[in-house]
Amino acid sequence: MEITTSDLLNFLDSDELKMRRHLDRLVKEGYIESLGVDVEQPSQVPYRLTDMGHREAKRRFVDDFNPLGAHHNHDDCPSESPCRQAKTH
Repeated sequence: MEITTSDLLNFLDSDELKMRRHLDRLVKEGYIESLGVDVEQPSQVPYRLTDMGHREAKRRFVDDFNPLGAHHNHDDCPSESPCRQAKTH
């Protein structure tokens, strides 16, 4: 999945320059990669998660939703869990 600065600004309260700086930092740290350069429309440059970014996103999702009963995978569910009883995994 690809996303642009413009896409992010549709649902995040930020300005374009600040958003691009954050995206540049994430590129430098290896979490996302830029898929091009558009000098005339920098807000339309697409980005996507790297493998490291996918792993970090998964970890953060689990950490954030763990209080709601999220697990890393269904093998973490106890044997008496409804999802195991229903044989959904």
